[in-house]
Amino acid sequence: MTTIVPTELDQPDVIELSGGELDVAELSGGELDVAELFGGELDVAELSGGELDVAELSGGELDVAELSGGELDVAELSGGELDVAELSGGELDVAELSGGELDVAELSGGELDVAEIGIINTFDL
Repeated sequence: MTTIVPTELDQPDVIELSGGELDVAELSGGELDVAELFGGELDVAELSGGELDVAELSGGELDVAELSGGELDVAELSGGELDVAELSGGELDVAELSGGELDVAELSGGELDVAEIGIINTFDL
């Protein structure tokens, strides 16, 4: 298992995260791109004024503790889990949610877009 634990990121790109774990303590004013997250775990403690793009989340887990003034884009969420504890003044876009789980604890002054919803285990909003 591969574990990457940076404290702050400016302009990182991660092409493929498979079976590993990526922890980001603070993503502020930067951009984090993950082409494919398969069977791994991506944790972001705070996403403030930055952008987090995940092309495909399949069988993995994406946790965002706080999304404030940032943008979180997930092209395809299939069989995975997307947890957002607090979405305040930010934007969360999910193009396709099929057989996965999307949890949003608090949505305050933000925008949540889900283009296509397939079979959803739980949808908390």
